[in-house]
Amino acid sequence: MLGDEFVRGLQHWRSGITMFVTHCALNAAPLYRLEQGATASVAAGIAESTEELIEALTAFRRGEAWTERPPLLVVCSSVADPTRAPAGHHTLKVVGFLPYDLRTGGPTRWDTIKNDVSETLLEYYLSYTTNLTRDHILARHVESPLDLERRNPHNYRGSCHGGDQDLAQDGALRPLPQWGSYRLPIAGLYQTGSTTHPGASVTGAPGRNCAQVVLSDLGLTLERAIAARPA
Repeated sequence: MLGDEFVRGLQHWRSGITMFVTHCALNAAPLYRLEQGATASVAAGIAESTEELIEALTAFRRGEAWTERPPLLVVCSSVADPTRAPAGHHTLKVVGFLPYDLRTGGPTRWDTIKNDVSETLLEYYLSYTTNLTRDHILARHVESPLDLERRNPHNYRGSCHGGDQDLAQDGALRPLPQWGSYRLPIAGLYQTGSTTHPGASVTGAPGRNCAQVVLSDLGLTLERAIAARPA
């Protein structure tokens, strides 16, 4: 039904970098050290050097939960959108990039070590702020790569980006070579979302592109569909 070519492509498909996420409720927005003084930010990246990024990626590929000076992505959406938290409070997401399949213990070992790993990552993160301590963290929710997959199977192996987004899985090659048109081998079945071009992030572009393909197969155009909408 799927065809040998499609199945072979799936065998080479890669899920990409996986994530370890700690969600926090705060009673203050984090402030970061800059040359011009402390400032709040919606998003921040923490990485000491290129060498440390390489070291972290090497450990990732070995299946090790590397927590010594780890690269982090930190998002405090409530800085830009105060409605995400009660007045005077904030939401924080601390994202580390750790492997799904641990070298020792496999994926299920995350259920045992995730809270300890979260503590280590938080301690490291707090050292980059000028104002936050443990006392500012009102509540915390930890999601390991395994938890992310359990919550939503589309987060395959703990990745939320619909597959690795390197040159081999980008553009017309996304999700697979020969299958970048949003059509799947089964007639009438289409694919959209971050697994298709242009990939992850909240753009709406994969849905728009797929809709145009579906309309074309029905002998319609996007312009005609929009014009036919009820007033």
